[in-house]
Amino acid sequence: MPSKFTRELMNANANNSSDPRAENTDDNKRLRITLEFDRLSKLFQNKAILKVGDLVDVLGYKEEIVYRLFNSGDFPVIIVGKSKGVTLSKLAEWLAG
Repeated sequence: MPSKFTRELMNANANNSSDPRAENTDDNKRLRITLEFDRLSKLFQNKAILKVGDLVDVLGYKEEIVYRLFNSGDFPVIIVGKSKGVTLSKLAEWLAG
């Protein structure tokens, strides 16, 4: 179950969307994931893993919020050495809700 912090961020993202396809059906969710992945792929053409600074730019959150998100346990973080990040596909899934 997502933490309260993660649910609040996801709800904020959902409420900022004026997309009429925002219903939670499986087809609409797949479409939202695909659209998010396409958008992110264009922004980060040569990056396999997005780090904190990248998410600050994409999501518009403060760095502190992104660190809290990374440490929440509900966000699809991968750890490489001492660095944390997220793949484009997992970020797209998370943003699509």
